[in-house]
Amino acid sequence: MALIKIDDRTIVQKIKRIILGKEKPNLFRRVSVLIGFVIWLYFTIWQGLIFISVIFADKLQNPELIKDSFNRIGAKYAFLHRWGMNTTEVLVAHSLVMFVFYGLSLFGLILIYRKQKIGHILYFFSNSIAIVFTIVFLGWRYFNYEITLVDKIIFASVTLYFALGIFFFKTKQSINKN
Repeated sequence: MALIKIDDRTIVQKIKRIILGKEKPNLFRRVSVLIGFVIWLYFTIWQGLIFISVIFADKLQNPELIKDSFNRIGAKYAFLHRWGMNTTEVLVAHSLVMFVFYGLSLFGLILIYRKQKIGHILYFFSNSIAIVFTIVFLGWRYFNYEITLVDKIIFASVTLYFALGIFFFKTKQSINKN
């Protein structure tokens, strides 16, 4: 007679195991990824707040005044001339694309936690492309004046830190050889 194996883990524990894997990395890697995650969360929340403020501007009092304020910012940075879209459309499009880049960045962090070399590469490229996309899509002047120097330094330093991790973190090969 065979005994039935009962898995008494909760759904959250099962999801955590799927994402983080069975093997726990060393303390240095865990702390590095945790700091990277906190920084990722900060930038993702900021982007989410921008997205929500643009999308729900119509629900506030005096939506015309708010849209005029957005359009003044857009006129200052020539969004209409560059892309043929008003400021709110440009900011919504930028936010949606940035969410994709942030999703790739998070996936890279998960792979870094799981000791996969491809995670460092994915994290570096997704963050680098996010910066380039912002400069190309919103313009150099917007990037220079509307994004604080502290944010630029934080984003660049965490991106370069994990890029250097390709060489300094002990990782598994991303493709297992049988």
